[in-house]
Amino acid sequence: SDGFVYFIKNASQGSEFRVFAYDALSGEEIWNEQIYSRSNLTASPITDDENVLVTGGEYGGTYCFNRWTGEQKWYSKRDNTHFEEGIPAMYKNAAYLVEHTNIKSIDLGTGDANWEIEVNEEEPYLLQRNALVDTIHQQLIWPGKNNIYAFDLETGEHKWRRPGSNSIKNPVQFENLLFLVKSNS
Repeated sequence: SDGFVYFIKNASQGSEFRVFAYDALSGEEIWNEQIYSRSNLTASPITDDENVLVTGGEYGGTYCFNRWTGEQKWYSKRDNTHFEEGIPAMYKNAAYLVEHTNIKSIDLGTGDANWEIEVNEEEPYLLQRNALVDTIHQQLIWPGKNNIYAFDLETGEHKWRRPGSNSIKNPVQFENLLFLVKSNS
């Protein structure tokens, strides 16, 4: 993203990890910062014009760094002890975090919650469920265990729900169409 490459590396045999930013052309290290997690981190960092978001893995949370300097802007601690944590999404000045059946919108500048909802859905077990930001309809699409949901980006208000399946994990959008892939197993 603008000539930077971001990645995470385990700094020791314990819970210490580091987030690195390298110049994509020269390979020069631009910055690196420490984060903590109780397990291996599997999600890649995501970025926009100003921020880098990193999920903290099992029992972790989400870190937000200034993408140019590496300064930690905020940290959102997980509210539960479940393994299910989706990759965050960003749109305009908000990060959308999925933790188990809890979904929240966080102000990217301050780390303060814009809204937070607990979805009344059977608990998915050990499945990473990623939310999709639908910029056309200004909604967040989230695949629960038994249903697909849409929530208003600004308020978190529930917009619609359709039957789904535990095997649907990552919705994809093209223009006005939503694609859901379901496994038959």
